[in-house]
Amino acid sequence: MKKKGFIALMLFFIVVISHGQESCRAQYDLIYELENNSHYILNNQVFPLIIRIQKSKRQAKIALKLAYETIEKNDCKEYSIIMDRIIGLEMQLGNPSKAKKAALLRLNKMYPNWKESNVLIKPSHLSILAYISNFQRKNSFYRNVRRNKGIHGVCGTTSYGEDVSTLLWQAESLFNDYGEIFCLRFLQSSAILINEDLEGVKLYWDKIYDLLIKSSAVEYSFEEIKAKYEASVVQKEELNKLGGVRWQFLFQRSLYYFEFGGTRIFIKTIVCPDQKDIYERCQPTDYEKLKAKSILYEKIKEYAL
Repeated sequence: MKKKGFIALMLFFIVVISHGQESCRAQYDLIYELENNSHYILNNQVFPLIIRIQKSKRQAKIALKLAYETIEKNDCKEYSIIMDRIIGLEMQLGNPSKAKKAALLRLNKMYPNWKESNVLIKPSHLSILAYISNFQRKNSFYRNVRRNKGIHGVCGTTSYGEDVSTLLWQAESLFNDYGEIFCLRFLQSSAILINEDLEGVKLYWDKIYDLLIKSSAVEYSFEEIKAKYEASVVQKEELNKLGGVRWQFLFQRSLYYFEFGGTRIFIKTIVCPDQKDIYERCQPTDYEKLKAKSILYEKIKEYAL
């Protein structure tokens, strides 16, 4: 049986037998495979690039059609990750408006009344909106494929400073393109650090603090923000509860944190030499002093004047 016929048969079989089921894992696996195939085809040097792109788009459209049909016909446990595929495929096909619609639909479905209630949201469910709003047609997926003669995707790791810079860019995009409440809920669901000791990274945190304070003003006055900061108590995070929604900067933040106005602030670890004078990161002992002298607090006081 030809591959196209096999895929069509599988689509029919999966949709029919699983209608109304809670689990949509089988459909998701096929959607994911089709999406991967749409990328893998581009590496097949047997065909000219224009043919590879056409084949890739066909696979992506089949995957997208199945994804939409799956969430429309089923109440899926895998709803969120299927929506990930929909958003990614819409962006791959150059449809940022449809990707935005899907991202907002998921946000409102998974977190009802999220604008009014202080609820933790998976950061990627908000940060994806920043990527969508910065979409440029000249840098779309298939234009980059043509530009790079079939090469697509970049793998690698990022530094701590680059990660903080990305957090700033995402928060700024949400603040400017969607409004304060989007930025606030994003930062509340992210790991925010004080006591930064790297000069270059301090500049990023400085701007993030400004965004946090200005966004928080949609729910509290600057005077109330100041009062909540001052009344907050430093706590110690339990080792078995590390990460969770706020998974960022696990290797830089200490176990000590405090919360005010729905925002959790982590105190960064401090540099300490061991017996061989090799510098490591240690837990701070004067965390109350670090909280009282933080740049974030200085900024809050300036806004409250």
